[in-house]
Amino acid sequence: MTAPSRPALPTRIAVVGNYLPRRCGIATFTTDLCDAKGRWRKEAWSAFNWFLGDNDLQIALYDATTGGCRDGLHPDRANENQGAESTLSFLMALLEMRKLEESDGTANKV
Repeated sequence: MTAPSRPALPTRIAVVGNYLPRRCGIATFTTDLCDAKGRWRKEAWSAFNWFLGDNDLQIALYDATTGGCRDGLHPDRANENQGAESTLSFLMALLEMRKLEESDGTANKV
């Protein structure tokens, strides 16, 4: 079985609102991991890559065609809903991973 191809990631993200929400599940988890010591970088990437298909079903939840993110996984398939919370969680996690790369001097990987 070959690994699933990674979807193209957005290059520009706009945040609408006057503040960024802090409690958003996987995005908050990813942010907290990025803020932790270097030993947590691997776990941060693991959490982020879940969106891109490194999950139990090997299905990408982020959809490069729509720019949306599916709401989660069922035992046998991805949930087809692409709610705002899931999409925002992905985009916030993407921003944090890019920030992590910049701090590591490895920009342009994500």
